[in-house]
Amino acid sequence: ASKKLASSPSRHDSCTAPFEKHMRLRIAACLATVAAATRPPVVVSGATGRVGSAVVRSLVSRRGSAEGVYVLARDAEKAQAMHEGVQCLCAAYDDAEALAEAFGSVPSGFRLFVACSNSPQQAALEGGLCRAVHSAGCAYAVKLSTARQVLEMKQGGPYVAHLEVEALLAELGLPHAVLRPNLFMDEVTMGGFLGVAGPLREADECSHPFALSPISMIDVRDVADCAAVLLDGAQTGRGTGGEWFDLTGPDAIALGGELADCISELRPRPVSITACDADAFVAQRGLPPAALASLSGFLGVLGSHCADVTDAVRQITGRPARSLRDFVRDRSTVFLPSSFERLLGAPAPSFAAAARVATASTADDLEDLAADEVLIRVMVAGVNGGADTFSVTRAAAEATDIKLGAEGVGVVVAAGAEADYAAGDRVAFIGGGYSEYTRVKARLCNAVDEGGDAAEQTAARVSGLTAAVALGHTAPVTSGDVVVVTACCGATGSFAVQLAKAAGASVVGTVGSAAKVDAAKQLGVDRVLNYRHESLADVLAAEYPGGVDVAYEGVGGALLGAVCANLKPEGRVLIVGSISQYPHNDETPHHGVEGVGDIMDDVFRPGRTVELPNGGRLIGNVWGDAFSTGVLPAFRDRLYADLAAGEIRALVDGTRFCGVSEAPAAVAHMLAGRNTGKTVLHVSEH
Repeated sequence: ASKKLASSPSRHDSCTAPFEKHMRLRIAACLATVAAATRPPVVVSGATGRVGSAVVRSLVSRRGSAEGVYVLARDAEKAQAMHEGVQCLCAAYDDAEALAEAFGSVPSGFRLFVACSNSPQQAALEGGLCRAVHSAGCAYAVKLSTARQVLEMKQGGPYVAHLEVEALLAELGLPHAVLRPNLFMDEVTMGGFLGVAGPLREADECSHPFALSPISMIDVRDVADCAAVLLDGAQTGRGTGGEWFDLTGPDAIALGGELADCISELRPRPVSITACDADAFVAQRGLPPAALASLSGFLGVLGSHCADVTDAVRQITGRPARSLRDFVRDRSTVFLPSSFERLLGAPAPSFAAAARVATASTADDLEDLAADEVLIRVMVAGVNGGADTFSVTRAAAEATDIKLGAEGVGVVVAAGAEADYAAGDRVAFIGGGYSEYTRVKARLCNAVDEGGDAAEQTAARVSGLTAAVALGHTAPVTSGDVVVVTACCGATGSFAVQLAKAAGASVVGTVGSAAKVDAAKQLGVDRVLNYRHESLADVLAAEYPGGVDVAYEGVGGALLGAVCANLKPEGRVLIVGSISQYPHNDETPHHGVEGVGDIMDDVFRPGRTVELPNGGRLIGNVWGDAFSTGVLPAFRDRLYADLAAGEIRALVDGTRFCGVSEAPAAVAHMLAGRNTGKTVLHVSEH
């Protein structure tokens, strides 16, 4: 029946589909309820703490509901607010009577997660809890302890309390497992005492005693998942009583190396974490002498003896421990700087006159992030002389704080709930490229190869895709065609040459300097013409008497006139701009094409198609119906696949511009025609 439904959809099928979906959900819910009912009740102590709260979330996730999950807390209101749907047991750990009453409401055979905050009373509190549950019929306990090396070396930290409680569990004869996790990743990254995230919010460098000390630190979620598997009674082949598990991450991590690298992926500039003396680091915290000595010893053990890696997380959960990179990406916003630079503009006669560097608040952009948006750390921004210029020269008089920059490539650092991207994804995007971070709609992004050249990927996003759609969809080039590409060593012209050659065309390309002649030949241009020394009209008439099939034209003036004069009756001229008319020019040359007015205002901007006297066409909208028909993504994906495979190359100009403040210079460089290929701005320093 399912095969018939899949292969022969009918009106009846479409009517029953919602019902079937509803039934499937009902069945899944019932199965989850049955599974939860067969699992033992679990009581989680320390449920408002870092690990305990994660254990509750893991249990609920595994079971599909909060059925059979209890939390023990002193503050019932806080616990209920943190864990919706779970049953709360309210009792102080040092109140034996209250504990007995609380556990009396839990079905016998329950299991317990043992944890409480580190304090001088930890052993007494956890010990009282273990005695209470033993009397109440607890079947199994999972005790959260500390790293094995700390227990063995007996230096610093609450090692005495952990050893006492572990011994008590064995003395009581209560089946149990002990989790001995290494240092938590969040403690050295986000913690208020050891964390680097705080200092790095206002600077690109900080010091830490573990900068050069490899430690196999672990994600708290992995510790919680191990506890949940054992507490759920899953058949792991272990954990039936009195067992110890040394829990570590998958690698030994030095903060100054791997962590600095992971955080740097999210920021405009690389961060540096340098080594410092542990005692001096602790002394700056202003702790009492006893606490100071204990903590110094604890840090000393962690920094010098905790690099061993185990496979315990995989043994218990069936999957490897989470990597540091995954941890950082999952909490990406914590590691961002508090502010960043972006280029803003206002109505002005030129881009240079309009642009100003402004400092923006990262928190504001994160707060304003919509469900369908992403926040991107910009690596490279593309320079589009026309788009950049007209964004300010044609802006509304009342416009302020115009976000400048047409496109770029970067790394997602935050994503809205409806965005199909995650932190760490590299994407090409449209909008606000001249900014260290930019917030754009997810639909204006596309994933690109993380290992690819970001400058080349930027060149492909607008310049390359324009050529791909224009020559592959709007005015398809076929084998044997004569194709003219003006500014053939420009950002989009260099793509047009390669695409036309791949289709089997003969390509005539124009350049404006002798230095670009060799670059044009390397692209595959059959006839290179320096228009400052040769006439395009004469060359076409003499060497291509049959006429031009397709022209890819972005210069205007005499070059446009020459192409139109030598166009076949069915020929097409694709207008991708008219740089000779842009405001930076002292005077605007006339194209001399009969019946055609201003190229920018009458053809390009309105996207008009003009019939020429000889029957050819001047096409102002080179995208054609690519948007309305939905073919654009296919051209984009094919272009990036060819770029990654080396089937096409992006010609990127060698002049390097760095930082948002150099955007005006980059735009001026491009408008002056000094570029060979795509001019880009390296916004990030790495």
